[in-house]
Amino acid sequence: MSLIIFILCLFFPSKILAATTVSILNFPAEVLVGETFPITFNVTASDIGTTFHYKAVSNNSDISIFPACANRYDDCQNLIIGENFLATASAYLKINQAQPQNSIKIRIANHFKHQQSFDSNPVDIISLALPSISPTPEISIIPTPTLFESQYPYITEIMPNPEDGSEWVEFYNPHEQNIPLKNLCIFDSSQNKKCLSVDIDLASHQYYQFTFSGSFLNNSGDSVHFNQETISYSKAPKNLSYSFQSDGNWCFAPPSPGFGNFSCQDLSVESSELHPVDIIFIPDKIRAGEDFNITLSLRSADLYSIRLVHPFSSPYFAFNNYQNDFATVNLSLSASQKLPEGKYPLLFHLKKAGSNKIYDYQQGTLEVLPFIKKAKSKKTTTTKTKSAPLCPISTPAVLGTQSAIARQAVFTPSSPDFNTFSWLFLATGSILFLSPILFPKLYSD
Repeated sequence: MSLIIFILCLFFPSKILAATTVSILNFPAEVLVGETFPITFNVTASDIGTTFHYKAVSNNSDISIFPACANRYDDCQNLIIGENFLATASAYLKINQAQPQNSIKIRIANHFKHQQSFDSNPVDIISLALPSISPTPEISIIPTPTLFESQYPYITEIMPNPEDGSEWVEFYNPHEQNIPLKNLCIFDSSQNKKCLSVDIDLASHQYYQFTFSGSFLNNSGDSVHFNQETISYSKAPKNLSYSFQSDGNWCFAPPSPGFGNFSCQDLSVESSELHPVDIIFIPDKIRAGEDFNITLSLRSADLYSIRLVHPFSSPYFAFNNYQNDFATVNLSLSASQKLPEGKYPLLFHLKKAGSNKIYDYQQGTLEVLPFIKKAKSKKTTTTKTKSAPLCPISTPAVLGTQSAIARQAVFTPSSPDFNTFSWLFLATGSILFLSPILFPKLYSD
């Protein structure tokens, strides 16, 4: 018996020695609550091509696994043992509570009815609470701009949703010389424009409030394009301007036309009742005219659907695969070819099933590259060639001075003459003409 085992180990070492094991390779020592992070692990097994499903588990922590179907064993999270009887994969998850120790391990199960499962060694990860930052209500100072290629003013403030009165955009002159404002134009995301008709010069380090009538700027989110710069905002709160800050960022703040801008307004109180919606996946960059996906997660036991409303709109997509009051949705989107280049904040509308109430979410940014028009392939033109004549054409050298083509005879084919009545008439007449000779007795007395 020992000899048989020795022979098997000698010729089939992977089959005998490679028991199924799960080993965690990399994991973070500490994470922020709600932050998505990977745990990378190896799986060794005795059979090449064996498929395992996997998930992360914890006995003492509230964790979420992505995608949502990984909360249970499913085909969406699988690995296949490779040629070296080894496979490597990563489980993505986040910890939903702050505590000094979260004991987490990876569990795999055979894809066939999950009859047998295997656990890795547990690892400890510290989860930290998100720091709270309270903005200070002090006036910001417009920073000194970098060198411009041409002398244009800055846009420093945008008022898309005034309590009463007109919408407006504020210009600031960062240069040492005056700037003429006449015929300067701004554009929205639909390439509509508003142009300055005033014949004035904006003095150095001064502001000018450009007001205009009508609903030029969308309250639900829009973009302002000026001098190769794109400024995009999401849903505009009532009577708050989208303001340029001293750190180079933009945010909604109390309006201050003609002066330096106020610090950002804290809008967290308005969204206190919102359900936690997080972005699991978003591409770093897309190109106008391109199809792409955004994956979102939702922590709620109720049925919801969500859609993108800025920088362009999409239909509603329903959250599904609910597990432990957690669900995900994949938004299949297509950016318009006319979408201008720039970085856009994303605004979503969340709607509860059976209700008309809509929740607004501003989550993440999307960088859009300009559309590239594909070059049209040149059509190959085919020249029709005349078919060769049935009979060869003699050359003028043979036929003399006239063209050979002019000397060709035209023949019209005709069927041979044949008329049954003509032949019958001729035969009858011949018999009558020769009857005295052929039948003399008929003509004798």
